[in-house]
Amino acid sequence: MQADLSLGIYEGLGPFDGIIADLPCTGSGTWGRAPERLHFFREEEIAKYAALQLDITSQAYKVLKPEGKLFYITCSVFREENEENIDRITANLPLKCTSQTYHFHHPDGGDTLFVAELEKA
Repeated sequence: MQADLSLGIYEGLGPFDGIIADLPCTGSGTWGRAPERLHFFREEEIAKYAALQLDITSQAYKVLKPEGKLFYITCSVFREENEENIDRITANLPLKCTSQTYHFHHPDGGDTLFVAELEKA
């Protein structure tokens, strides 16, 4: 199912063994194939998206089963949206980060993606 968790939890949603959170972000990982987007980028967007990502992840966490996996995904290269948000999430929710990595697909004409796997305690 697809859900907009920035609007809150839908009645009857979950619990789930796994959730893929394809989060809204600055899209900075796509700039290699769409460099014109850099021209329109405003630095304050980073904090705006980071806060939205935290809100969505906090909602998704509520419908995750114990020991369930949440996959946090952005197409951003900014630490504030990625590693720093993972640090905030694991400090404030009973989620443990089991892996986090960047996937660099720009040599093949693709995007840079950040993926973190979080497990609910």
